[in-house]
Amino acid sequence: MSIVKWAPEHQDLLLDRVQEEFSGGKPVVLPTDTLYGLAAPLSSTKTIREIFSIKKRPLEHTLPLALGDISMIDEVALISGWQKDLMRRGLPGPVTFIVEMKGRMTELVSREGTIAVRVPAHPIFHPLTLRSGPLALTSANLHGSTDLLTAEGIDMQFNGDLLVIEDDISITGTASAIVDLTHGAASVIREGNLNMKEFMGEAHGG
Repeated sequence: MSIVKWAPEHQDLLLDRVQEEFSGGKPVVLPTDTLYGLAAPLSSTKTIREIFSIKKRPLEHTLPLALGDISMIDEVALISGWQKDLMRRGLPGPVTFIVEMKGRMTELVSREGTIAVRVPAHPIFHPLTLRSGPLALTSANLHGSTDLLTAEGIDMQFNGDLLVIEDDISITGTASAIVDLTHGAASVIREGNLNMKEFMGEAHGG
């Protein structure tokens, strides 16, 4: 496909390009505040399945959801006051939270009534999710392979078949932390590059 540099002054044109790909059933590679991610609208199970095919990812490995703003969490999750307070500490930012899902969702993103959600701290996500809704999002690499940190490397990995929005500067190279909020208290599953002791503080269930 092509590599297109992220530029805020051309935001609407870039978002138009992304939506054209989504409309055609193709995932798009987006920059985040951690790694590049393969993204597809939650509303399109077909496009989400394409992510699994492209990555060669086992179907039982569900995909996290990316939101554009913390206010969108109530659309997809059932969370209590203490959970929302903790999530506000880390979002937008490189933290993924496991929470109880709201309503019904494809098993490609949900597991035993839970989902993983995050709000990446990159300016593309807020306007894009206002257009497309929540996004299934996972690292843009083949399953089990090394994380790729440049748009050029990703374009080569996927044989130029995907639209890649380039912003190498935003990529830290460390996957997000993962915090499970589903058992009455916060539990760190993966630390990422945050000081999790400082971040968690006195976090506990209500």
